[in-house]
Amino acid sequence: MPNRAAPVKAAVVRQLPLIIAVCVGFGLAHIATSAMPFQIGALVDGTHRSASQAGLFGFFEVAALAVGMILISAWIDQVSPRRIAIAGSVFAASANVGLYFIDPFFMQILFAVLAGTGYGLVFAATIAGVAATPQPDRIYAIGNGGALVIIVAVMRTLPAAAKRLGVLGMFVALAVLGVACAPFFLAFRSGGRVVETRLAAWRIPGAPGLLFA
Repeated sequence: MPNRAAPVKAAVVRQLPLIIAVCVGFGLAHIATSAMPFQIGALVDGTHRSASQAGLFGFFEVAALAVGMILISAWIDQVSPRRIAIAGSVFAASANVGLYFIDPFFMQILFAVLAGTGYGLVFAATIAGVAATPQPDRIYAIGNGGALVIIVAVMRTLPAAAKRLGVLGMFVALAVLGVACAPFFLAFRSGGRVVETRLAAWRIPGAPGLLFA
């Protein structure tokens, strides 16, 4: 009987950098919503924002994430997922640095939009990176499981960052996370979708290709 374990093991080893990149991408993208209670608490306690102002901050960040994912779909086949993901991580890291140092509320809203857009770019690029693989369903499942581990680990570090750097220190932790994630995205392939009927929606240019996938 032929030994099938060796080819399977070799395939897993070859795909390991991509699998790690997908875990990191989904983990970073979901931080926008998973860490929102920490962000709102930091704004209320650190910059004395009202509940309504903090809620508005959260609204703009999550809305920017969604809009960023939709808008980038027009270029998802022209620009490589690795470039989109790295740009998104830089946006998110820059926005979190700004939230730590700059206090005016209108600037915090702008940083919320910038961070949300960055997370949206990372999210869209990670999905595109998965879609370019021969087994997107398998990679997607593994990536989401790994992302949960990353999210739990990051959320455990946020209180420690706040204790060490002050109430707003969690934004520094999120900025460091964005920078640390960027190199992993080099594992994404340079565009090109797997030509299958179930992925045909990715061939539709613009937002419809994302909305009706």
